[in-house]
Amino acid sequence: GAEAAAAYPDDASILRQVASVQRENGNLDRAIETLLAAKAKDPEGANYDGLIASWLVQAKRVEEAREYLQRAIASGSIGGDDAARLLFASAINGPYQAKNWSAAVPALEEALPLAESGPFRAQIRFFAGYSLLQWGIATQDGETAATARRALPLFQRAKDHLASAGAYQEQAANLPNLRSAV
Repeated sequence: GAEAAAAYPDDASILRQVASVQRENGNLDRAIETLLAAKAKDPEGANYDGLIASWLVQAKRVEEAREYLQRAIASGSIGGDDAARLLFASAINGPYQAKNWSAAVPALEEALPLAESGPFRAQIRFFAGYSLLQWGIATQDGETAATARRALPLFQRAKDHLASAGAYQEQAANLPNLRSAV
């Protein structure tokens, strides 16, 4: 990889390939540096920012990915739904699956404004609402007036999300009918 980059230092496509190999070999930071060097050689070429964002999200470095996602969206190299899917998948496969509701909610809510399609927005709202509901249930554990007061805003936000998730809920409810028809 390094030999190819040294032999063809001005060839962005070689640098992209080297970056992919570096990433596969577990050196994400070096891969990002190489990809940024490729971008400097060919700024209008491949979707560098989107690729870097994807790599960072997959590595659970979502904070770092935000800047690249925003640039990729602004340049039109990645659509809002695609960016939202990266964040949504990260939230579902990370904190949601681990039932870490207080981490899942902000991650899901971060994906929401990026989503462009109504059905996908409804899906995100459903999972955010469910996560808020579970967070509220955990918060009111002990069932005292104080825990109920702390849980109430979570339940209210859950209600708002779930009320806006109708399209996803209807689609999910029809899934058994679709499966039996196929």
